[in-house]
Amino acid sequence: MPHYRQIIYGERLPRKFKKKQLGIRVHKSKLRKMLSETVVGEPIRTMFERVEFTPHGEFCPSCGSSGYFGTGNMTQYPEHWEKFHCLRCGTVVGYIDNSPFVHALECKYNNYDPQF
Repeated sequence: MPHYRQIIYGERLPRKFKKKQLGIRVHKSKLRKMLSETVVGEPIRTMFERVEFTPHGEFCPSCGSSGYFGTGNMTQYPEHWEKFHCLRCGTVVGYIDNSPFVHALECKYNNYDPQF
């Protein structure tokens, strides 16, 4: 099975491929440091914009990977409902439900869970 299908369906990937595409895994001590250093920018108003996170940018709060994929719109046209999952671990890192995009890093006091 080609690797892109394994990524989409959440199946296991070869270790060398993951290291090449997703980079080296972040250690827990560095991840905690990244989470404590992250500063959330000003709130956004539309679902097409993204909040800025400094100094590390967007990353998954559970594994530190910066890549994520979307499920696509899960309702009919006028509505917009979509989840974004981490490429490495599969946890939900973003959420849209007819409102501005919510990243997991914005939900520090909700245990980094973007779904309310």
